[in-house]
Amino acid sequence: ACSFEILVPGSEGVKVDTSNGSVRLTGLSGYAEINTSNGRIVVNDHDGDVFADTSNGRVEMTGVYGAAEVDTSNGHIVLIDMAGPVEASSSNGGVRVALTPDNPGPVDIDTSNGSIDLGVGPAFGGSLRLATSNGSLNVNNALQEREVRLSELNRRSAVLRFGDSAAVEHSEAVTSNGSITLRWIGG
Repeated sequence: ACSFEILVPGSEGVKVDTSNGSVRLTGLSGYAEINTSNGRIVVNDHDGDVFADTSNGRVEMTGVYGAAEVDTSNGHIVLIDMAGPVEASSSNGGVRVALTPDNPGPVDIDTSNGSIDLGVGPAFGGSLRLATSNGSLNVNNALQEREVRLSELNRRSAVLRFGDSAAVEHSEAVTSNGSITLRWIGG
């Protein structure tokens, strides 16, 4: 076994592939592609788009200023201060996403066995579909905001409209076995 710590002076893009190990990126820019089979992925303060894929590991990102596409089969996903569009998918793990207040979206979140916690702010626009097969929905915090309208609500699903009704962006957060919580991030 071995590990590497690589320091680079200002990069414009990075690609990391490993089979059995964790990957941590901090303070880079450009397109980042990270692939590992058995390990955790951590990205902090990245100025650009990020693609992250692991089969057996947790994915954590904080302060990504670009689009994020994240996939893990067996692990939780935690994405905080996301400034661009977000796609997050986990088969066996919860997903927590907190957008920056000025992020208009969209988001596409999917997990089979885990809860979803989504935070959106004043710039978020378009429609948002929330659906769970076996869990509860908690949207009360977001519904207190003036710019959020409820289009549809039943025990296991909801459709909400954010901001200008002309916005056409469509977002969704779907889980089979878990609850969904929608939070409002003030701006």
